[in-house]
Amino acid sequence: MKRILLVTGVLLAALAIVSCSNRNNRRDNNGPMRMEQLPATAQTFVKSHFGGVTVSDIKDERGKGGREYVVNFSNGWTAEFDRRGEWRMVDCKNNAVPEGVIPVQIKDYVMKNYPQQRVTMIDRTKGDSKSDYDVKLDNGVKLRFNKNFDLLSDNGNSVRDNRTNEGNVNNNTVNPNINTRTNKN
Repeated sequence: MKRILLVTGVLLAALAIVSCSNRNNRRDNNGPMRMEQLPATAQTFVKSHFGGVTVSDIKDERGKGGREYVVNFSNGWTAEFDRRGEWRMVDCKNNAVPEGVIPVQIKDYVMKNYPQQRVTMIDRTKGDSKSDYDVKLDNGVKLRFNKNFDLLSDNGNSVRDNRTNEGNVNNNTVNPNINTRTNKN
């Protein structure tokens, strides 16, 4: 009887040791992970755009769109990536999103129409198409652009298209019937 208990105890201890060592080599879904476990594209993005900011945690999440990675920084900023490591959203709260993240067409539109404002959040997952870009400025204005960088809405107001290229960021025209700013003349 003692022998059976001894063998059972040894087997349970060995099983516990093997289980713990496997846990260190893999991560659970929806759980924390290390930077080295991110896809290479996401690692490069974080290092090049957020190199001076400390990563507080990284999560592997599964949502409607499949696997996502969420990187939280110690200063409260967040970056989200798809399963391939392509960025989907960057939220720098009240600080400017790194310029290298913002497509030049969007940057040009903001500089022309909101010269005193900074982009604090950019998201390319919320539109009807995954190619839409939602942008938030530090004054609370929200902009939406399609995959061709045509302006779809300015502060929630739809911009007409009518196939005359109105609203096209590349032409920097906005629907004149929408009052999105207060003139101080």
